[in-house]
Amino acid sequence: MAAACAPARWSGYVLPIITRAQERVGRVAVLMYTTSDEPESQARITALAQGLQEAGWSVGRNLRIDVRWSGGDFARLRKDAEELVGLAPDVLIGGIPQPALPPSLFERVAPKVATPAARKRVGHP
Repeated sequence: MAAACAPARWSGYVLPIITRAQERVGRVAVLMYTTSDEPESQARITALAQGLQEAGWSVGRNLRIDVRWSGGDFARLRKDAEELVGLAPDVLIGGIPQPALPPSLFERVAPKVATPAARKRVGHP
């Protein structure tokens, strides 16, 4: 269950940010480099939702999590990133390789959380 550990930390990063949105539905956007049928990827999203639920944020009640899966396709990754940024989320979590997209794409979204697992997936330290 090592895959579930990192997303549990994601909720720790997301909670202080999304808590500011308590009077409305909080929105978390997740951009994944993988496909939705990968068990490890699903475990990450599940752990994120569970961590937020433990803090009182429930999907469908006061939380929305928008996930996009690129499947390793950089053209699709960029399109999905632009779409997620356009949704104006409270926080954007990037499970993507660091050099995959220009930082300027995300300037309208603050804050952002980058995951170390994404760098390892494509051979970065």
